[in-house]
Amino acid sequence: MNRRIADNHGIGTTEPTATLDVDGSNSYYQLRLRASYTPTGSSDADRNVGDISWDDDYIYVKTTAGWRRAALSTG
Repeated sequence: MNRRIADNHGIGTTEPTATLDVDGSNSYYQLRLRASYTPTGSSDADRNVGDISWDDDYIYVKTTAGWRRAALSTG
């Protein structure tokens, strides 16, 4: 199901300042991506511009130029 949302909506706030404004009691509870997804490469056509995914080594963002990644590190 797809829905078009015209106004700002808040989760944990009554005064949202963005299309989706999430204010959790602790910042680490605000967003959760449960399933990992590893693009096959920067030119992987799967998904849409603006999508975010992760695996054990990287976080990925789909841009107009393709998938981009940033390495995750400990420390």
